[in-house]
Amino acid sequence: MSVAPRPPFPMVFRVRRGRLALYALMCAAMTLLGASVVLMSAPFFAFGMLTVVVFGSFTLVFLVIGFHNTPRFTLTDEGIILSGGGIVKWADIADVRTGHRLASGCIVIHLKDHRSYEAVRSTMIAFRRPDQTKAPPRLLLPATLVGVPSTMLAAWINDQVVNARTFSQRSATTLVAGTDPNK
Repeated sequence: MSVAPRPPFPMVFRVRRGRLALYALMCAAMTLLGASVVLMSAPFFAFGMLTVVVFGSFTLVFLVIGFHNTPRFTLTDEGIILSGGGIVKWADIADVRTGHRLASGCIVIHLKDHRSYEAVRSTMIAFRRPDQTKAPPRLLLPATLVGVPSTMLAAWINDQVVNARTFSQRSATTLVAGTDPNK
């Protein structure tokens, strides 16, 4: 399978506003449906209120995200800058996969160690299952939400990870051999 060439860095990925508008519209419709249940049906009052609160909240969230439209993540020469402010360096990535069973359309990035996880722990898209405290943590990047095919984004990230490994191996070989690469 051929993957499109990677555009130059930095690559900024934002949530598509059209998609957010569609989500907000669907949630607003569900909010109105819940409000009609509250007004029309006494036996289902609690269900109607729950619908209004949940879908009304999501409507507001989608509208705020669409209005601000801050980057979800950015690919740079150094690594991946996350929306929460953390950065995952290319050398800290152990593996990149697509199509996770619970998060299809996302890129699942396996980090090398817990030090890498601590650097991005404050962001909302880094996670570690409680039963896997010894396993390296993972990171999710929402490919379809930002409008990029997950296989293409995974290939771009994997290329950078391989390049970072190759560069660090060359640097280590140069240091061991005692040659100066600047000469």
